Amino acid sequence: MMKSLLFTALLSFVLLFFVTGADKYPKSGSIDIIHYGFTIYLSDSSDLIRGEAVIRILHTGETNTIELDLASHDQKGMGMIVAQVLLDEDTVKWSHNENRLTITPGTIKRSGES
Repeated sequence: MMKSLLFTALLSFVLLFFVTGADKYPKSGSIDIIHYGFTIYLSDSSDLIRGEAVIRILHTGETNTIELDLASHDQKGMGMIVAQVLLDEDTVKWSHNENRLTITPGTIKRSGES
């Protein structure tokens, strides 16, 4: 009886975790993140963190923009400031507003391109 109760409690906890832990962010139907890597630089003399991200994206539909969630810099000094966006080592047009980084590659990407 005790093993059955313990198993039921454990199963309930695991199921609750998976149901409540589901990603609730709206998804872009036109891209799939294949791989990402981060390089982070820390300083002992300030509270600033500098970082670089390399992201490989597979286009699953036709699109002319790429949108990523990224916390914008706020009045309290929290969040991130984007200094540059490169696509295949070329500078591209981008904007970072309201926690959204929007990248405009300049050419329409078709499904299957990365």
